Amino acid sequence: MQLVLHTGVHFTEDERLLKCLLRNQDDLAKTGVKVPGPSTYRNLFRDTLNAMHKAEPSEVARDVLLDAILDDGTVSRVILSDANFFRSPATALQEGVLYPAAAVRMLRMAQLFPEDEIRIFMAIRNPASLVPVLYEKAADKTSAAFWGSGGRRTCAGPRRSASCARRRRGFPSPCGAMKTRR
Repeated sequence: MQLVLHTGVHFTEDERLLKCLLRNQDDLAKTGVKVPGPSTYRNLFRDTLNAMHKAEPSEVARDVLLDAILDDGTVSRVILSDANFFRSPATALQEGVLYPAAAVRMLRMAQLFPEDEIRIFMAIRNPASLVPVLYEKAADKTSAAFWGSGGRRTCAGPRRSASCARRRRGFPSPCGAMKTRR
């Protein structure tokens, strides 16, 4: 099965993609694609990934998660969308790093779905307009917490390339979508 994750970036599309997919879920289902409603998986996946901080997933974790979000039918692809998958807006930028938890969360997804193909899709937004919004929403607005130890004056700003490199180290893949197959 292919698991497709649309992970944001925050403040890029305001759920428009998900709404479009949900409006077309009957046509997508005919091709083996399932688009579950976000209330069936967002909290469940967040809680599961957070619990993995303390313990490895059970051997049946994958099946339990899929049973919770899928109907009885067989699907070849599941599409999930959550801009908060890597972090909430309050913690999306810390110490000058955009989505510092992304690599760990992707590693945990690979542990949950070891036999499945996982693809990540992420919109981009100009950092000049994203960073001020994230700063306004930040849980800790101190210079060191938001910009890093050097502060804003020495920080060249959050770099998507560095953030992508961290995700790839934790979850290697070819160019384009991140995926795994074991």
